[in-house]
Amino acid sequence: KSPFSMRVSLLAILAAGACAAWAQGDPQVSPYAGAETWAKDREERLAWFREARFGLLIHLGLYSGAAGSWPPASADGKQDERQPPEWIRTWASVAEKDYENTLRPLFKPAPGCTDEWALLAKEAGSRYAILSAKSEEGYTLFNSAAPHASNISPPGRDLFGEFVSSIRKQQLMPGAYYSLVDWRYPDPATYPAYLQQQFKELKRSKTVFLCT
Repeated sequence: KSPFSMRVSLLAILAAGACAAWAQGDPQVSPYAGAETWAKDREERLAWFREARFGLLIHLGLYSGAAGSWPPASADGKQDERQPPEWIRTWASVAEKDYENTLRPLFKPAPGCTDEWALLAKEAGSRYAILSAKSEEGYTLFNSAAPHASNISPPGRDLFGEFVSSIRKQQLMPGAYYSLVDWRYPDPATYPAYLQQQFKELKRSKTVFLCT
């Protein structure tokens, strides 16, 4: 296995109805919970999660290369075990350009890595698997035509698309984690349209469900 695939953060979670439950309690999402299209198949969606029970969440981004320390691989790097590693740009006070220029060269998911993840999920007994299509840092793992979008997959690749294909080959259900927080996007006024465009792009990738 490559050093990158060994370092990638893989978290198996017991998640009976987790996505649905988070959405119900999210103040940015709950206003839509009463909509007819939301309520119509709510019980069906919850029933599937209650029956599926076990899934795999893979949280991945540029921050993975830092391995919880800033600067990365530095003997005196700043670390804070109380903080989540995916928030290292905030708690280590790193400027966006320094963050991107330092971590992009370290982000090298090996070809075929998503097949390894899918097999791991299958062998662990997972019924579904979720990949962070976009975390708080604002970079995506999928190709997007939206303005200001930046796909950090290796050149010529769409890591999220590879993930969906690999998960489906194992006859599991693929899902996307998509952070509503975005530290890169420059204009709050146009951000809702940006979200909607990326949601549509994820839907076209044949993602079964979306967690925010």
